[in-house]
Amino acid sequence: MTKIVSNHFDDSFAQGLYGVIVVLTTLSNILLSDSLVKANAENEVLRRKISFRKRWLTIDLLIKGIGFIIAITVYPPAMMISVLLVAVFLALPAHMKEVEHL
Repeated sequence: MTKIVSNHFDDSFAQGLYGVIVVLTTLSNILLSDSLVKANAENEVLRRKISFRKRWLTIDLLIKGIGFIIAITVYPPAMMISVLLVAVFLALPAHMKEVEHL
């Protein structure tokens, strides 16, 4: 999919399809986190870590959702840009902070 998007960077359909995949992947990560907490309800450390993860994944999803809407309506590269912004300014720092607390 990324090859299609890179070959058709200004195509709203390609970026929109990429956006659907990215958003569904983030949603599945959030749902997986919920499942882990339910399966290990007594594990307080896991619950705290997943709570932190879900906070930044919710912001991640919001930014990608905005990028998706902009990509399919006005500016197709907005989807790819939103994914890069989330990776650099949200996901990477969140992972670094999480590693510090291990």
